[in-house]
Amino acid sequence: MTLSVSLMRDRRRDLPHQLLARLRPLPVHVVERPGSSVWDCARAAWLTGIGDYIICFQDDFLPAKGFPVLARSFLAKYPDNPIAFWAWVPHEVSRGGALSMQIYANGGALCLPRRWVEPFLKWCERLDPLWGPDDSRFALWCSATGRRILTPVPHLVQHVSVVSLARPGQSIPRSDHFEDDPGRVRWSDVIVEHKANVKDFLISRYMHCKNKGKPGEVWWL
Repeated sequence: MTLSVSLMRDRRRDLPHQLLARLRPLPVHVVERPGSSVWDCARAAWLTGIGDYIICFQDDFLPAKGFPVLARSFLAKYPDNPIAFWAWVPHEVSRGGALSMQIYANGGALCLPRRWVEPFLKWCERLDPLWGPDDSRFALWCSATGRRILTPVPHLVQHVSVVSLARPGQSIPRSDHFEDDPGRVRWSDVIVEHKANVKDFLISRYMHCKNKGKPGEVWWL
């Protein structure tokens, strides 16, 4: 299995040395898109990835020690799933298990098999190009295509304590299930589902359709 990181870089802040050090030896492709939206930068980042899996990583997150090994082992245990390496949805999942969601995707370290990147980006063309959130687009695509988003427990990345540049004035959520030095984790078969009404979620997001859609319209197929 090959894995690469596409790092979304905002030059308004310093790039933490610790971030790059903890990603080694994974190949890291830095994507700088000054003045563009979060989605513009994310889209460019997804397109730069190589290998079997691509992680779209933001520069205000810190990976756990041993991240490359832990990420590979999680992907090997749960192949062919979209992955979010952290979540701030409350949950009760034992260490070594996974949280499964369809209507939430917390950005910062999202991962897809490379063969799914093109279908994901193509599907996103139906959304309003001025609507920026990359993680919300990720969740909408997963919901529309029946894919579940898995998050490892412990979470493998953490938001650093900085002011949000993408959403000025908003607080920075942090994971309560992050372990800075988790050591070896034996991933189990336990998957805890976060219950949600996927159809209602998609209907409620009709305003983000490029053609604006209408309340109650099936716009995502």
